[in-house]
Amino acid sequence: MSVNFKFRVINPDGVGLAGAEFTLYKISNADEKTGQYKKYRAAVAGKNGIVDFGCIELRNYVMRQTATPDGYGKNGHLYSVTANCDGVMIDCFPE
Repeated sequence: MSVNFKFRVINPDGVGLAGAEFTLYKISNADEKTGQYKKYRAAVAGKNGIVDFGCIELRNYVMRQTATPDGYGKNGHLYSVTANCDGVMIDCFPE
């Protein structure tokens, strides 16, 4: 089973922000030697600020912002993403 995962990135004025890239990593897919998560899927915000990963498997992930539009810095947050039959929940852990 899978669920559609998309969200909107906005600038401080509440306007959709194009060009921000986010990458999902499967928690259960960590490299045995390094312990680093392996990339599952990346998506970039379109001109309306929508980041659309499409349908993702029902499981737990971590997510990071991996690229930023010109003039903006990376947020440095680690996001916990839970995809289940109820939808997708995102928790943010600032670093």
